[in-house]
Amino acid sequence: MEEFNTTVRISGFALSSLMFHHLNSDADVEGLILGESVGEENCRITDSQIDHIQFEYSTRQQMTFMEQVVHQNMRKILSNQELVFMLLTPSQATASGSTHRLEFSAFIWHSSQYINIPIFVSNLGNLEQQDYWRVSGTCPALGRSEAVNQHRTQFFCSGDDLKEVRNISSMNDALLGEMQKVCKEVEKSERAVEKLQEDLKQLKEAIKEHYEKNETQKHASPDEPKENVLLCSALRMLFPDAPSLRTQTLTVQGLPVLELCCNTDHNVDIPTKLPLILENQHTRKDTAPRLRKKCLVAGYSQRLKRKRKTNDTSESASDSGSDTEIETNGQNRRISPTF
Repeated sequence: MEEFNTTVRISGFALSSLMFHHLNSDADVEGLILGESVGEENCRITDSQIDHIQFEYSTRQQMTFMEQVVHQNMRKILSNQELVFMLLTPSQATASGSTHRLEFSAFIWHSSQYINIPIFVSNLGNLEQQDYWRVSGTCPALGRSEAVNQHRTQFFCSGDDLKEVRNISSMNDALLGEMQKVCKEVEKSERAVEKLQEDLKQLKEAIKEHYEKNETQKHASPDEPKENVLLCSALRMLFPDAPSLRTQTLTVQGLPVLELCCNTDHNVDIPTKLPLILENQHTRKDTAPRLRKKCLVAGYSQRLKRKRKTNDTSESASDSGSDTEIETNGQNRRISPTF
């Protein structure tokens, strides 16, 4: 057999069956395939031929050492020096696994080494644009055509399609429609779940912030007492010239602390917030002269009685003392608040 004229021809049906058998197996497969060896020199010699085949997943198109040893042992056992080794290696062409690619090659032992020889598939046409030939040729047998036309209506539709295929296509379309509806419902529910999860996350964050704020307020040092703005404004209105009466802080002995007297104007609307203060001021202004007049009359009657009992010097002293008391009492009454 010539080195450069050696080829392998295999039937497309045989190659397809090998591919189907290998792709439906879960591991590597080994086997034997019978064929013919045709050599062309000066004459044509035909004899029986046995091939050794090997299926391997996702490997290179190269014989391993184990395969070479097995092939040599088979050549010795079968006493056939023209034994051909055929290697088929399928792999996935796409990441999704929808398309597979199967490579095949043949090797023969020649001159102490394995030589890769070409393989030709005898009965496969040229598949242009990677499409299948679906148009069958015309049949010259008239009887066959008549028999097919007689039973055609039972299996085929008007468009030369099988009824079963049409029914299966209709069922497939219906299933796809139902699947689309279910997918839309699932998508809608997933959107609702995502929205609920987002709302729940926001609520958890708000609760966490509120809890941390409360914990911070609990463990924080006590702040300074807040100032009573209304009380400060009322005291400022009642005692504008008496800082000792406006202070809200006393010592242990009960004396006012003038350093802590509030001199800030809080801009409080007195007629709206503290209407009783204004009423008290008007009432105090009206009643103050009357009280002073009444006290003066009472003092005058007392002075007359004292004139009868004492001398002129004692009367003048009592008169000056009573006037001082009356004026002092009047001043104290003007300063004292009334609530």
